[in-house]
Amino acid sequence: MGRISDEYAFVLSPSKHDSAVVYAGLSNGLGRLRRTPGGYAFERMEQAINAEIRYIAEEKDGTLWLAGGFDGFQRLLPDGTARDYHPNLQVRSRTNRLFTTSQGIFFATDRGLMRFNPVNDKFEDDAVIAPLLPESGKFVLRMYEDSAGHHWISRMG
Repeated sequence: MGRISDEYAFVLSPSKHDSAVVYAGLSNGLGRLRRTPGGYAFERMEQAINAEIRYIAEEKDGTLWLAGGFDGFQRLLPDGTARDYHPNLQVRSRTNRLFTTSQGIFFATDRGLMRFNPVNDKFEDDAVIAPLLPESGKFVLRMYEDSAGHHWISRMG
């Protein structure tokens, strides 16, 4: 066990799957804070993930999606299996972001908003929100959902 104060954390994300866990996106990988009777214990997650993590999104089954600026997306399954989705493979982009709403996880790239299709293990253009964005504004900086279910998007372009 280490200390989170020894690390540089870009993002903290409470787990949706385990209420005793908070994930930490670090400058060189992923960490986990686990609630214990004495407070929180920090541990580095030693999977094959050692890149900068700035965005974390979690699926209902505990699968984590990670993004770190220029390194594409990383998928970490609950069993610890990790897979990289680099820009030169399926999703070509120079900057990647993750956003979670009641509609699921959105993958923002400079190609626009995308969704992951687990059946064919590929990213696809979002068919609902993305068509509403003008062609020149596909690069999404931020995406939020308000309490009424409306999506608010700030973009560049």
